[in-house]
Amino acid sequence: MLYSAPHGWYFIYHMIVLYIVLLSGILYLGIFFLRHPKVHHYRSISIFIIIGVLVALALNLIQFYIHDIPLDLTYVALIIGSFGLYEIIFNLDMVYNLKVSGRSEILSNMREIYILTDKDKIVIDISPLLVNKYHLNKEKYIGESFELLRDDLEEIIVLYTDYDVDEGEYIDKDHYHIREKKFVQKGFRHHGYMILLYDETQVYKLLQELNHLSYYDYMTGLHNRNYMETKLEQLKDIKNIGVLSLDLNGLKANNDYLGHERGDYLLKTLAKHMVSVLKEYPDHDVARIGGDEFLILLYDAKQMSLSYIKDSILRLCDHADIEKKISVSIGIAYQDNHQTIFELIKDADVDMYKMKQNLTKAYSEEIVKYAKKTGKYIR
Repeated sequence: MLYSAPHGWYFIYHMIVLYIVLLSGILYLGIFFLRHPKVHHYRSISIFIIIGVLVALALNLIQFYIHDIPLDLTYVALIIGSFGLYEIIFNLDMVYNLKVSGRSEILSNMREIYILTDKDKIVIDISPLLVNKYHLNKEKYIGESFELLRDDLEEIIVLYTDYDVDEGEYIDKDHYHIREKKFVQKGFRHHGYMILLYDETQVYKLLQELNHLSYYDYMTGLHNRNYMETKLEQLKDIKNIGVLSLDLNGLKANNDYLGHERGDYLLKTLAKHMVSVLKEYPDHDVARIGGDEFLILLYDAKQMSLSYIKDSILRLCDHADIEKKISVSIGIAYQDNHQTIFELIKDADVDMYKMKQNLTKAYSEEIVKYAKKTGKYIR
């Protein structure tokens, strides 16, 4: 036999060295996986190699001590190991299959941003587009849970499955619509997930603009009637609300005799004065609800606060120079019983019209007289 033949010890020493090398490799892999429990990259192949080598060593030792076994156990171990490795590589290890099949090259050229995970949501690949655009450390996330990558991404971008155009604080971030698709490669028993990120930043900004237009008045920058009607439906059962109803006096006279630019000036300046006064009251809503009509809702209000706001606005609007003067009528109503919000608005309107009856005619006549006297009369 070879073991007893001349120089047979040569083979024995060679086999011992080979066993030491194999066992060292197994020891290294074992320590590596113990230190990196979350690493799944080629894990199945590596574990099988460890087991296969140990089995092969065991069969060789049996063959070494029992010489009359009719089968070559080393050959048997090779056949079993090759078949097992084939099963592992082509039926279980998706990472390896992606690499050797050329699919990873196809994926890297995709226009969509993608993230690949295994069935346990462990990241196995990340789109180069995503890595390069946001300067990600790819190695930090490979083999880790997708949640880690998602948490880090949400620090710099917005990920969502449904639009929420009210998230104004995120308007400066890129927005991605995220979709998750389960996939199974042909011949595989296990599945994975392809997570696609569609860049819809421009769509989001367009929706923001449309949302702004639907709820804001272009002229004054205040909320509009559409917003206020939506708001009122939500306030049916709210208590301690104060209402201020405002209406410009003589807007038609200003438009007719001094031009529409004059009317625009009155609307914008009144809006600016209201915003200035209401800075002291953060819990409020203010809107332009008609051509020259405005509405202020003050939450958790007090009667004296409403009177103070009214007096402050009137003081800012009053001016000795008629071109800078803004004539406005203001009515107030305070919820002291069980009035609904609509009853409060009606009461504030009644109060406002009492003031308007005494101011509109005199102010309009003053505007007409001024326009004719200064030659700015355009009719």
